[in-house]
This record gives sequence, structure tokens and C-alpha cells, in this order.
Amino acid sequence: MSKRQSSSVISTENTLSEIVVKNPPLIGFRVIDFSTMIAGPFGTSILADYGAEVIKIEPRDSCDLMRFVGSQKNGMSGIFALNNKGKRALAMNTKSDKGQEIAKKLIATADVLVHNHRHGVMESMGLGYDQLREKMPNLIYVHIVGYGETGILANNKAYDNMIQAITGMGNAQGTPPEVVHQLVCDKITGHVVAQAVIAALLARARGMAGGQKLSISMLDVATQFMWQDLGMDAALLDDDVSRSATIDKYYRTVTLKDGYCAVTPASDEEFSVWMRVLGLNNILEDERFNSIGTRFANAEALIQLTDEAAKNVTVAEVENAITNDSLPAAIFRPLEELPNHPQVRENGMFYVRDHPVAGNVREARQAPRFSETPLFVSTYAPMHGEHTKEILDSLGYWARLFEEIVK
Repeated sequence: MSKRQSSSVISTENTLSEIVVKNPPLIGFRVIDFSTMIAGPFGTSILADYGAEVIKIEPRDSCDLMRFVGSQKNGMSGIFALNNKGKRALAMNTKSDKGQEIAKKLIATADVLVHNHRHGVMESMGLGYDQLREKMPNLIYVHIVGYGETGILANNKAYDNMIQAITGMGNAQGTPPEVVHQLVCDKITGHVVAQAVIAALLARARGMAGGQKLSISMLDVATQFMWQDLGMDAALLDDDVSRSATIDKYYRTVTLKDGYCAVTPASDEEFSVWMRVLGLNNILEDERFNSIGTRFANAEALIQLTDEAAKNVTVAEVENAITNDSLPAAIFRPLEELPNHPQVRENGMFYVRDHPVAGNVREARQAPRFSETPLFVSTYAPMHGEHTKEILDSLGYWARLFEEIVK
């Protein structure tokens, strides 16, 4: 067992084979994490699950606000535990001369630094990219920003729901606009952070670059993410384009007699099955709906017809068509049922660990499966400053100076 695999994992709820450790792909890399909230911490927790050593730095007299948000036990919240697993925690005053000295000494041992502070904050502590790169030319320096490095919004605070509003994500949910009820922009930014870091490490390993700065804007991430499907009409600029409804008009919840379903009958064969379930067989003869192109062009009329028919269809009837007729559909289920979904259990997505203060915590593994460098179940999310003494000791600071160093 790797020394970084958590021995506190008590069940994978399916099979323990998922946590057998060989050599995860990022073993041996060190990441210094100054980030807070979700986007940065989620991104660095992905790197931890890929094998990197991640050290989370928080102020001595305060901490990441996610420690206090939502359900918690003994000072450990669920959202913090899920987005900071696999890390060690160092708490100290980085505004003091001694704290800045320690920070620079620690960063010098690392491959990657990640932060999401406002413009100028890291520079005020002597930890900006330009201040570090001369002595640390191989450092991958990641700055997560809300709107951009420059521009009219560059210094504004940005949270997930604001990014949803400005990118049109909220408008895509319907009228009036409605935000997606999860931190979707934060989470996709976290994935982009991990992806960009791995790409930069690969470029460094191949000699294409040494260290470099990665600036990752939540607005940029959400814009690119949204544009790939909702931009399907706006991307075509000429006047003679044949316009059709976009995905957000066609991709929707269907109300059944006793529940709800999502259905995507894309091909003619799938559409035929769905019409049979709805009792609308003769609709196939209507030239407005006899091909995928005409169905998109007449989406509003089709939705009106199918919505009315679906109110008389039961969940059992849809499930029967899914099983026996390959209807591409799924019944809406509450989040609480997800860990017990038979396919999710078969995939071994969840495991339960015995957290030292939070008790039993259910966590989801990273999705990729590597045949030769499998990922592992990383360590539990740390308490505030849990590893401060051992990290300082590794840098050569005496324990008797501990209080002086961190105060």
C-alpha cells in the first residue's frame, strides 16, 4: 500500500480492487495550494487523486470558508471534505516576514503553485509569478481568476451563479432565467485547472518549456463550455443559414403520469419507439417530424404534442421501453438514490471512509481507469493546520520555534 493511500477507507461499497495501488501517474509531483472555495480546491484534489502531493496553505487566524458551509460534524463540513481530500494542511501567517520566508522555501520544493486570490494579493506577499520565477524557473504557477487578468470586470468578485448569469447558462434553463442548482462553473473550472497543470508538466518534461504561468478565468471556462452546444446556432454567421432550435429548447424534462423522464430519440428508429410509447404512431407520417432535421426545425410544435401525450404515460411504461426497445431515456431519481443505482454500484464509483473527525464519509472516485498507472483513494481532507509541524520540520524549522513562525 502506498504511503499516501488512506488506510481509513472502510468500504468501496462494491469492491476493494479499485483501491489497490501501483504507481498513480502524478506520483512524485508536489503542489502548493493557496486556493479557497471550490474551483481551485476541487482542481487540486483531482491532482491529489492522480497521485500528486498537495499541501494546502491557509492563514493561521482564518481558513477556507468552505469549512463552515453546509452540513458538518466536529468542524468538518461535507463540501470541504469532498473538495480537499488527499491534501496536507499548513496554517501560518503568510503576511509576516517569517511566513513569507517559509512559503518561498516550501514553494521552491514544489512543481506547481495554485491560487485564486484577487489581483495583487500574492504580489503583496512577495509570492507573485514575476517575483518567484527567477529563482524558481521550473515552477508551474496557476492563477484562477473570475473574469480575466484585464478588462472592466477584472477586479470584480465572481461566484458561480454570476458566471452562469453572464454566459447565458441561466437563460438556457428557461424563462425567467434560472441558475443551474449546483456549482457547475466552479467544478468545470476545477477540471480545467487539473487538465492545464498536467499539460504544463508534460510540456516541461518534454523540454518545450520550463515553468510558466497559467491564467484560468472562470468566465473563459464557462464560455467555451457553453458555446460547444448552445452556440450551435449563433456560431453560423451568414444570412442564408437555415435556422433550427438549439439544444436547450429540445433538451428538457418530460412530465409523465407518475414521474418525470429525460428522453433523446435522435434517430428515426428511436423516435418511432418513443412515439409508440406516447400513442402517437401516426405522427411519423407528418412531414414536419419525419426526419431529425425536420423535427429540430419544428421543435416547438413537436414538444407541444408530445408533452400532452406524455401525461398519460407511466414510469413503468417508459422503463419497459428502455429495457426492451432500447429507448434512449432515463427516469429522474433523487441524488440520495445515486449510490445505490445498480450501474453506479457496478462501476464502483463510491467508497466510504472513516474520517477521524467527520465519521463515515461517502466519496466519489475519479472517473478515469488507468490499466498501468491506476489512481488511488487519497487521504482524507485535513483539519485546519493539521500537518503544520511536520511540514515545517521537513523544511528544517525547529519545533521550539513553531509558535513564533505561525503566529
